[in-house]
Amino acid sequence: MKTIFNPKFLISLTFSFVALYYSFEDFNFNSFINIIKKTQIIYIIIPCILLIVSVWIRALRWKYLITKNDNIRVKDLFELEMIGFFGNNIFPLRFGEFYRIFLLSQKFSLSKSLSAGSVFIERILDIIGLLALSFFLFFYPINFELKKYIVLSLFIFLVILLLLIIVKDKIIQNNYSFFNDFFESFNILRSDHLKKIIFFTLMIWMIFWINVHLIQFSLNIGLSIFDSLLILLLSTLAIAIPAAPGMIGTFHFAVIFSMEFLGFETDLGSTYAILLHAYGFITFTLIGLFYFLKYQTYYFSLKKNEK
Repeated sequence: MKTIFNPKFLISLTFSFVALYYSFEDFNFNSFINIIKKTQIIYIIIPCILLIVSVWIRALRWKYLITKNDNIRVKDLFELEMIGFFGNNIFPLRFGEFYRIFLLSQKFSLSKSLSAGSVFIERILDIIGLLALSFFLFFYPINFELKKYIVLSLFIFLVILLLLIIVKDKIIQNNYSFFNDFFESFNILRSDHLKKIIFFTLMIWMIFWINVHLIQFSLNIGLSIFDSLLILLLSTLAIAIPAAPGMIGTFHFAVIFSMEFLGFETDLGSTYAILLHAYGFITFTLIGLFYFLKYQTYYFSLKKNEK
């Protein structure tokens, strides 16, 4: 009950409902069904497979960020990544992130601060990857103001990253164990594995870009590769806004807004937004549920044996 009445959760629900209302206030169900009937399923199946591959690459990258346990397998981290996505889709307040931090800490006897730090640096790397891709938009005829905001965002992020590194060094000098563990994963920025980390990060975002473009083929929309990148960028920025579980509302609003900006009809934009959200939501939820139940069974049997 506390979660339901949590102010942050209520605010996120409000954002989602408002976004859903403005996204689908003119939604034409019959038009949606007619468009869906013409969908080429192969262009949805391939992105689902690529999405799973991207999570495996995430697991490879995550392993490099955890420096204090060489016994952790990529397979283990893949399962935890999937559980994290499942939790974010089903539960409020990005529960999946906190739960995979807890599982990583419990199963492999790592401190919670080190586990949290590895997830934190993951998110920083994701932002770097997205900003790197956004530079391709400079070859795309979009408003100069948008290009200016991209450069400004990159500059602000680099300043924040530099400040974090400086703060990290100061904290470590003071020997605060909690923060020392939390910032442990930041050492990857100075290691021999940095090139691999950057490569994996760019691969993850290239897969997302390819998927956005492939799914538009399923509806035969006719987006250019740069149109797809613009939709990926704006929809990713939108899901940073607090929203209901599964990015419901904010994601759809961003995609529909992008499609209207590119000159496409609202019905087509709404259908595309639903498909683009559904392929990831269903893939992550079904596979994540399997591993979520697996870990619940594992810990239930563990506690039973302890008794």
